[in-house]
Amino acid sequence: MGDEARSDEFMGKTFCITGTLGEFATKEVAYKEIELYGGARAGGVSENCDFLVLASKGSKNYAEGSKGRKCEKAEALIRDKKPISIITEKELLRMLEHAAEVTGQQWDRDGANQ
Repeated sequence: MGDEARSDEFMGKTFCITGTLGEFATKEVAYKEIELYGGARAGGVSENCDFLVLASKGSKNYAEGSKGRKCEKAEALIRDKKPISIITEKELLRMLEHAAEVTGQQWDRDGANQ
């Protein structure tokens, strides 16, 4: 899709996903949907990352009582007044649904349109 699919919610924003996704077929599909609306994949959690997405199935760390390194690093950045948001996979879905509505585009969490 071209520039017509860009959304202000995603344009110029970077996203890092942690854990096992429950609503998307794969992380790659989720990142492609983010990119469809103008967002980018972050190489990891840093001052340059705008959103850390906590996958709905979590990771083995959660089961063992640990938040995991990415979440801990994002929380440390927030304490240092860095502008990073920690959101859930469900919140990412709402953002994507809104971007699809605003741009008139259709998205597919299973990756069939990739």
